[in-house]
Amino acid sequence: MAESRTVDRSSERQHIIDAAYRCFDRNSGSSVSITEILDEAGVGTRAFYRNFSTKHDLLLEMFRRDREAVQAQLREVVARAETPVEALRAWMTHLLEVASHPRKRKRMAVFYSEEMRRTPGYERELELVTAADQASIAAILHRGKAEGVFTRCTPEADARTICAAVEAALLDRFHQKSTGTVEEDVEQLMGFVLRGLGAA
Repeated sequence: MAESRTVDRSSERQHIIDAAYRCFDRNSGSSVSITEILDEAGVGTRAFYRNFSTKHDLLLEMFRRDREAVQAQLREVVARAETPVEALRAWMTHLLEVASHPRKRKRMAVFYSEEMRRTPGYERELELVTAADQASIAAILHRGKAEGVFTRCTPEADARTICAAVEAALLDRFHQKSTGTVEEDVEQLMGFVLRGLGAA
């Protein structure tokens, strides 16, 4: 019986999160009330507070789930790459493709919204994301350095620089300021990065 309640609670929690995404999609990322989310989910306040203490908790849960999903995908594309250079290119390409996909860009709008930025705990979540991204890049750089591919490489410091450059390109694509394709943006980034790393 206890296991059944756990499964039901998990399903109910996901149902509310899915409803929240639909509400934010309709509002183009603008603020959404708990009442709107509950109406969309077809549940009452009791169901909401069984799963979330506040709307802020819901927003942070949405952010964590999306970022964990993206980071899992990044680990997969890096693991499939045969060389450190290919791993870097795959990592960059996957992130920029997320910002270029219309549906995924709508999801990103929630996480760049004013409401999300005002959410207590959001800055800490961003710090965790940045740390994870830098660790992922640093691991690729350590591999490239060990294999003699990156001859002028300080992995942790260079990872911070690379992540900052990719983040800038990501925001350009999110705001639709980039005029090139994902492939063109990635190759421009790769040219800059590989020269700095001393790659042949």
